[in-house]
Amino acid sequence: MRGPIYLTADSLLWSRPDGLASPFVQRLRGELSPGVARAAYVGASNGDEPAYYAFFERLMDMVGVEDRAMVRSVPGAEGRARLAEADLILLAGGDVERGWRVIEASGMSEVILARHRAAAVLVGVSAGAVQLGRPAMFSLVPWLIDVHREGEGWAELRGRVARSRGEERGLGIPHGGAVGWSPDGAAEHFGEPPQEFRYQAGAVVATGIGLG
Repeated sequence: MRGPIYLTADSLLWSRPDGLASPFVQRLRGELSPGVARAAYVGASNGDEPAYYAFFERLMDMVGVEDRAMVRSVPGAEGRARLAEADLILLAGGDVERGWRVIEASGMSEVILARHRAAAVLVGVSAGAVQLGRPAMFSLVPWLIDVHREGEGWAELRGRVARSRGEERGLGIPHGGAVGWSPDGAAEHFGEPPQEFRYQAGAVVATGIGLG
């Protein structure tokens, strides 16, 4: 029983202009038990920067999760215990490769995978979203992931898909967008629509929001 995964480009869709909870926040609320759920924040990609953690706390306030904590890049026994008990784990933004090296070297990757297998909710923000994708990192969703590069026409992502020669699909998530994916293969988007890219007949084709 694996948990759902949410990939977000940034925090822009966490609240609506009228101050009410966005559909994305409402969905997270529905995944968790109010007043009981525990959440863990992994800031390895940004060096445990407090300002990034503040965004996480704001999201947890909106979702209604009071029991939350940062798991630092050198987690220690307390940090590992927090991860091992978390109902929601958020992988924060920053530098993709730097964060992944820390997550692997610290042993956090194995704990995160174990929690995913135990139905914990995983949320990846920016670099964290990329880390949840294929092929060399967590590989928990069926795409190569890129975020907030719509201004560049997703050139780098298109190139990665082209080099795979049909082996991989790409998913570009723009500013203000998110994608939810469940282990049964169902996917949906929130906010700004993503672009999926496939290699077909010798060319990379954008398939819009057709996430199937």
